[in-house]
Amino acid sequence: MQPPPDEDDELDLVELWGRVWSRRWLVVAVTFLCTAAATAAAFLMTPVYRAEVVMIPISGEEGRGGLSALAGQLGGLASLAGVDLGGSGGRKEEALAILRSRAFTERFIREGNLLPVLFADKWDAANGRWRVDGPDGVPTLG
Repeated sequence: MQPPPDEDDELDLVELWGRVWSRRWLVVAVTFLCTAAATAAAFLMTPVYRAEVVMIPISGEEGRGGLSALAGQLGGLASLAGVDLGGSGGRKEEALAILRSRAFTERFIREGNLLPVLFADKWDAANGRWRVDGPDGVPTLG
C-alpha cells in the first residue's frame, strides 16, 4: 500500500503554466528551430516517385449466367481449402508473369526510347548521342 501523496507531489496547473511562461522564449526558439529544420529537409531531400500497375485480364465468365458465378465463388472457397478445380486462375498468373518478365520490360524501354531518360547523365541531348568513351560505355538492355 502506498503512502498518501504529500502536498508537494501534487500537480498544480497554475504553477506548471507559470514555469512554461517563464521559459516562453526557450519554447519559441525550439519550435522555430524544429520548423526550420523540417522545412530545410523538405526542400533539400530528393523527391522519390513510385508507381505500380497490376493488370489482370477480364475472364469471360461474366456472361455465362448465375451457375457460373456460383461455381466461381465455390472455386474460391475450394482454393482456400487447397483444392484446385481447374479454374481460370492460370490465365491470370500467366498474364502477370508476362507483365513481370524481362522481355516485356525490354520491349517497353525500346519502344518508348527510354534509355536516354534512364541514363540521362550519359546522354547528350543537344547532339543526340551518348557521352561515353568507346562503344563499351553505351548503355544496353542486355
